[in-house]
Amino acid sequence: MRPILLALCLAPLAAVAQPESAAPGKPAEAAQPKAPTPAFTRHASGKSIVLPDDLKTAGTAYHTVQIPGKQVTFTSKALNAKFDGHSSAVIGYAVAGPADNPAALKGGLWALPVKSLDTGNRTRDRHIAGKDWLDAAACPDIVFVLKEVKDIKAHKETAAGKSFTATLVGEMTIKGVTKPLTITEATLGFVTGTDKTAALAKGDLLAIRCKYSVKLTDFGVDNENITKNQTVADEIEIDQSLTLSTVPPEDQPQKSEGEKPAEKKN
Repeated sequence: MRPILLALCLAPLAAVAQPESAAPGKPAEAAQPKAPTPAFTRHASGKSIVLPDDLKTAGTAYHTVQIPGKQVTFTSKALNAKFDGHSSAVIGYAVAGPADNPAALKGGLWALPVKSLDTGNRTRDRHIAGKDWLDAAACPDIVFVLKEVKDIKAHKETAAGKSFTATLVGEMTIKGVTKPLTITEATLGFVTGTDKTAALAKGDLLAIRCKYSVKLTDFGVDNENITKNQTVADEIEIDQSLTLSTVPPEDQPQKSEGEKPAEKKN
């Protein structure tokens, strides 16, 4: 992460969010019909998500852009095995709040293609994308829809911009199952675009940093490798670092081949 964004966005990230548990007596989610993955439209380029009509005039729109570094890293710490993975294929958007409180985002949606998950082991990656795990064929994306931003507090202010800590409230959809997810101690940094920041991406920038965890069995991912063999943890720890810009990725300068993020081969 470059120094300008780093100075704005470092914050305590110790709190780990948990999906809200089902009410007593409520049938298990896996036993219920799967909800459809939240609807969204990819831009023809595949690099971004088209902003819904109701958000086009709601505020300043920021689109996820690719910069050096991993967008999402995850860790599985099971009794009999531990492994890490990552993805840098997240696309999505966020719409800022008013000028005096931009962290009060008015909307946001992000999609992570299941087949972009990379653990450094191609056999494992194929299993993760398979029907017994995340079922990429039927549910190609992991999707988070932002519903609310609360507990907003000023974090840092410099000549470059401002950052805030906040709680993100939304819904995560994995393998066709949607669950509420609350992410505490997220950091949102707003940076005015300059010639220096243009080395990362053109436009004004928004950096979103957070840590949280998801429980696979809450989303219908339940097999003996989790429950019996314990080679994969039920609770997956996630560290997320997204950079968004007011200039969509389609309008960003084209990087040379040497600067492009490495693409995972299938």
